[in-house]
Amino acid sequence: MIDKRTLKKISEIVHPRMWLFIGSIALIIAASIFEVFGISVAIPIINGVVAGGDFLGNLKVPVLADIIRLTPFQSNTGAFTFLILLVLFSVGCSNALIFGSRFCANAFATDITCILRTKIFARYLGFGRAFYDRTQFGSLVWIAVGATANLGDMLLELRELVINLIMAIAFTVFLLFISWQLTIFVVPLALVVYYPLTGLIKKIYQSSADQVSASVDLASYTTDVLSNVDTIRSYANEAGECSRFDKKSHALRFHALNAANKNSLVPVLSDMIASAGFLALVFFSCLYYMARGPFPVGTFLVFFFVLRRVVMYMKPVNALKAIMARMAPLLEKIGAVFDDKGKTIIKDGAIKMGGLREKIEFKGVSFSYITEKEALKDISFTVKKGQAVAIVGSTGAGKTTIAHLLCRFYDRDSGAIEIDGVDIKNFSLNSLRKNIALVSQDVALFNDTIGNNITYGTEAHVTPEELDDAARRASIYDFIMGLPDKYDTLVGDKGVKLSGGEKQRVSIARAILKKVDILILDEATSSLDSETEGLIQKALNELIRAKTVIAIAHRLSTIKDADRIIVLEDGRIAEQGSLDELLEKRGRFYHYWELQKFY
Repeated sequence: MIDKRTLKKISEIVHPRMWLFIGSIALIIAASIFEVFGISVAIPIINGVVAGGDFLGNLKVPVLADIIRLTPFQSNTGAFTFLILLVLFSVGCSNALIFGSRFCANAFATDITCILRTKIFARYLGFGRAFYDRTQFGSLVWIAVGATANLGDMLLELRELVINLIMAIAFTVFLLFISWQLTIFVVPLALVVYYPLTGLIKKIYQSSADQVSASVDLASYTTDVLSNVDTIRSYANEAGECSRFDKKSHALRFHALNAANKNSLVPVLSDMIASAGFLALVFFSCLYYMARGPFPVGTFLVFFFVLRRVVMYMKPVNALKAIMARMAPLLEKIGAVFDDKGKTIIKDGAIKMGGLREKIEFKGVSFSYITEKEALKDISFTVKKGQAVAIVGSTGAGKTTIAHLLCRFYDRDSGAIEIDGVDIKNFSLNSLRKNIALVSQDVALFNDTIGNNITYGTEAHVTPEELDDAARRASIYDFIMGLPDKYDTLVGDKGVKLSGGEKQRVSIARAILKKVDILILDEATSSLDSETEGLIQKALNELIRAKTVIAIAHRLSTIKDADRIIVLEDGRIAEQGSLDELLEKRGRFYHYWELQKFY
């Protein structure tokens, strides 16, 4: 059921500590030897009891006889005591080794899940924005957290099955020493146990795949709803969403119950088949022994005791197949994350960008989010070091797309974007983005303290003086000092405890600390009241000093000091020039200016 290519790909990615796996197998093999030895000692004990207490006379195992001769246990009572002690010693050693094996197997399984989670998370961060534009966040979270956790649980189940199989092999070898003639019946018995449930295993795979799909659907739906909870409340649709959630939850319950019921059938049917086979084997074995004449009782009883253990250990063979069937859909989901097909991956460059020396240049750049419609068409312009260039235009004209392409959140379809004559695709992503600060209208804050949000991404240690200076320059220092916990104040999920202007100034303080050459302002003062806009503009003036600035503007009053203004219309450059030149030209910019003259 499990695709070998997927399994190989995941194993190459994970690279777990194989010595843990090997150690677990070695320990369980040692445990099986002690367990077999302990059971073999039971033969002379039983034969000695049947013979009226003649334990010394029934020591048929040469090694045991030699060991007893070297001990003070020379009497029948002493031999009996010694044999009992040997059984206890064997049981103790076997259980200690089994614990050690489980310990190593647990570490191995948790290693795999932990490494997988980290690799999946790193993979997510390497995808371009286009991947997230068409993917539900809930499904990504479920794969990284839910699928890996489920896989870890199944690996632990697999651990027990491996222990059982190794024990079954060890006991089968022991049976060969007792009676190879009877042991040959074990092979067809194993086949009887193994093959009848193949059809059920296929159904378990399908039910598990349906369960995984339902889990992903429910996780995606839940994430989507909780992200839009205010909209739901404003339209008073809580009951409708609860009803939809209930349907999806019941769908998951149905598939989970279906898979669980089929999985529960495996041990039941295996036990019935194995028990029938075992009784058949007992019947033929008794006929065999009756034909041969008297046979040592201890050997006879131990043989069938061990045989029963073998049958019990063989039953999990079908459980092993069932676990593989349940694991397959999870591995497919996880493997799909590492498959480049259908992914938008921003490839890293090899050159380390050291800063801006001369200019940023867009050369005939075109880009589309969807194939049918271009967001940018043949865009060409230059921003020289130290210049402030404003980009204006109506909603959907492509202004923000320019910022995203420069940061390489997306890669352009054609044309070139160069910094100091080097295509930005040739720069390492880390060094390129380290040299660009983006202040956006939609400020992204982490559910952390104000201080940590301001210093986020700063590699060097930030002193209290540097933090205070950044806060002052961003016009938010007085606000922070007025809070009970000051810089240790938690901002809440997405900065919900702060107003729009406060979040914006935290973002500006963060950009000030970044100390970069290139600054992108993406409608940084949009949708703010006049008083707050004044504070933001004051903070921006501090931020843009000695910077090369690309300002995407909604309010045209904020760009009057720009060196050049570029006007976009339907993804093309309609006109460009200084403020005075564009007003004198009385074109598209003049039209926008007239509409906003009362701002």
